[in-house]
Amino acid sequence: MDTTHTVYDPQRTAEIIRRYRQRKGLSVGQAAEAIGVTRQTLHQLESGTARPNSTTIAAIASALGIAPGRLFRRVA
Repeated sequence: MDTTHTVYDPQRTAEIIRRYRQRKGLSVGQAAEAIGVTRQTLHQLESGTARPNSTTIAAIASALGIAPGRLFRRVA
């Protein structure tokens, strides 16, 4: 029986957003536009001071080409 679940970890999510944005060669402004948020909001997401809602999580994943679950941490 699989007893793992996913949790939101702001620092891990921030690191993943920043890492994948940089891998795609996107500036903060370019990524913010693709996600549909302001540069300030993306900066807050990348610093772990803002918590994305489900719509923003889906937009981040789509813009960065990753599965939404990648933005969460799996725990046992």
